[in-house]
Amino acid sequence: MSGDLRQIYDRFADTYEQNRGLFDMSEVIDDFSRRLPERPGRLLDLGCGAGEPFPAFFIMRGWRVTGVDFSSRMLELARHYQPNMETVEADIRDVEFPDAQFDAVTAIYCLFHIEHEKHEGIFQKIFRWMKPAGKLLFTYATKEYTG
Repeated sequence: MSGDLRQIYDRFADTYEQNRGLFDMSEVIDDFSRRLPERPGRLLDLGCGAGEPFPAFFIMRGWRVTGVDFSSRMLELARHYQPNMETVEADIRDVEFPDAQFDAVTAIYCLFHIEHEKHEGIFQKIFRWMKPAGKLLFTYATKEYTG
């Protein structure tokens, strides 16, 4: 992801805030949450943007959420709307976490910005960061390609 994309998301943040809730992800969130343990755990949200909808949903249910984004402006919004979320300003390709830290990882509408040849390395990191039996949800741009 280039610095240009970071600047685009920084500029886009105000527009994003004005259109909060425009995309209904409730069906995807509900389906994913049913696959997770009932007890609250730790969620890593890669490309967290302004902290919704996934961080908001899980924080309300007692989960500890860490959000990663490379846009400082989007993270300002995330800290405003989700003050209980730990935020990390970093490029997904470069961020590191200790092994087996997270019960679940989400990467919603962010991986398609990363060069295809980098995906394998990113997924290897994600699986290292997840606890055994951890769950991953990622999307590639449209509901039809939610995986």
